[in-house]
Amino acid sequence: MSWRIARKLAIAWQQSGVIPYRWRDGQLEVLLITTSSGKRWVIPKGNVEILMSPAESACKEAREEAGVLGTIIKPAIGSYDYRKRGFTNRVQVFWMRVETELETWEEASFRRRRWMSLEQAIEQVKPPLKDFLGTIKDSIVPLS
Repeated sequence: MSWRIARKLAIAWQQSGVIPYRWRDGQLEVLLITTSSGKRWVIPKGNVEILMSPAESACKEAREEAGVLGTIIKPAIGSYDYRKRGFTNRVQVFWMRVETELETWEEASFRRRRWMSLEQAIEQVKPPLKDFLGTIKDSIVPLS
């Protein structure tokens, strides 16, 4: 379904995304990527694919957009809403323990990725993702 039809029907896209993470020298680091335009920092996310669970779809987005593979930690840590093209998108977010960083990946030609502390990530992103990251900063992130 196109976004024009969805807007007319007032349908909200169901999306899922991940906060890729790793532990380095005992410190939590998260991975942000740039938008396809390269202007803002975001997390890997996208529409939940047909015949995929939100977690499976989020894992696919992490591979395509950020070039990372890993383990999705369930359940989701929460969700946030944002508006685009006149309708609301709800993003269900999972932690993803990164196990492999690919040298090349599908969207490498127009996206950058950067590891940073969660506090640095909160400073880099815009609302409503900024607000969402602020709410999870005290949540427990699995050590392994």
